[in-house]
Amino acid sequence: MWSAYEIGQHVCDAFDDVPDDARDSRLPRLFIAGDACHTHSPKAGQGMNVSMAETFNLGWKLAAVLRGQARPELLHTYSAERGANAKELIDFDRDMARLFSAKPRTLTEADLFQQYFKTHARYTARVETRYDASGIVGDGTHQGLAKGQLVGKRFHSAPVIRFGDARRVELGHAFKADGRWPLVAGDCWPLRIFAPI
Repeated sequence: MWSAYEIGQHVCDAFDDVPDDARDSRLPRLFIAGDACHTHSPKAGQGMNVSMAETFNLGWKLAAVLRGQARPELLHTYSAERGANAKELIDFDRDMARLFSAKPRTLTEADLFQQYFKTHARYTARVETRYDASGIVGDGTHQGLAKGQLVGKRFHSAPVIRFGDARRVELGHAFKADGRWPLVAGDCWPLRIFAPI
């Protein structure tokens, strides 16, 4: 038994209910995420990964606005940021679907497929997320203050020495996703971090 599966890549125009020409005068009241925003092949297993990143992005923004920690205009950034990420996902999926569907005829073609997959391994693991200039990310003016970290790119974990007790810890385990904004300060390796505030 077999069936035909047609691969299709689609992404919606916006991830909220505000038309582009009304963004200056109206706040979003409805948001969508995951398969409601984008569809693609099951190759590379990106559907769930991207959907969780979208809902996390929306969740912290909604919480910040509802707590009074951010202006409601922050909610406009969700559609812009995640829409750009979804378009990137669709482009990646087109390449992956083409590579998976084509049968390599030579060892060179097989090597190219493996090289493509290795090159994009950080992307498929969703640790290459990067957001363009915005009211949150800024315009790059202060990039010099963040040596070793590209502003707008996901902050990667690393083994560090905690300043308070000189314990070696994983940086990513030092912070909770609880709406607080941690401050990370460091000098040369080994990086010393200060307690989240």
